[in-house]
Amino acid sequence: MDKVEEWDFIFWGLLTFDNIGEAILAIFRVITLESWTYVMYNYMDASGIMAALYFPFLVVLGGFFLLNLFLAVIMESFEEMSSRPVLDAEQELLMDSMEIEHGSEATNESQ
Repeated sequence: MDKVEEWDFIFWGLLTFDNIGEAILAIFRVITLESWTYVMYNYMDASGIMAALYFPFLVVLGGFFLLNLFLAVIMESFEEMSSRPVLDAEQELLMDSMEIEHGSEATNESQ
């Protein structure tokens, strides 16, 4: 008898594909590479060789491609935000008034 109930990688029934929430949690755990082999071994015991093909594919596609793409988008937005000058309230009012003046000059010129 192998006493599977006593193993640490059972995760108390949290990593299943029984409903959408637990499935997302299981896939997130695999994509972040947090003990993903234990999850794969559990599903190999339950479903056979298909889990051995599915989980490495998920690690390569999700862990190395999608996660890096997600991080690149976040870094791009941080760089964009850090390149903008920070204005206080008085400077913003001055910029708004300058835009209004330039906007009214442009409409006067077109008439």
